[in-house]
Amino acid sequence: MKFDGPKSVNTISFDLKDEAKKLWECEISEDVRGVVFLSRKTDGFIVGADIQDMNNLEDKPELNGIIEDGINFFSKMKEKKIPIVVKINGATLGVGLEWALLCDYRIATTNPKTKLGLPEVKLGLLPGFGGTQNLHPLVGIQNAMVR
Repeated sequence: MKFDGPKSVNTISFDLKDEAKKLWECEISEDVRGVVFLSRKTDGFIVGADIQDMNNLEDKPELNGIIEDGINFFSKMKEKKIPIVVKINGATLGVGLEWALLCDYRIATTNPKTKLGLPEVKLGLLPGFGGTQNLHPLVGIQNAMVR
């Protein structure tokens, strides 16, 4: 699955989440042996959530259901028991990194623009898509807490 949002960088919007779910439900057959997520953008995979979507929500607690829906989407993918891989080239931040952490395998380029992080914590926001639970088992607690 190739991400290519309408902006200069990919962000996870409500529409993109819904589109990924539809693609998964329609196109994953028994013949599929694995899934690779990548970006058509040259400078990054996904650089975070679409802030405009969140700002447009009148009822902020609705975010809980949206996040839960996204986590359930990944759970359904995992039920297929096929490898899920992400190719990381460029910035992979916030929910983009959380997306990558939920995959079975991560392949990152040596591109100097390849940066991984959860910058929302600098704004006092807790990563909401599993970053706090999934980062430290992969990189260790010290590396997870750096900067």
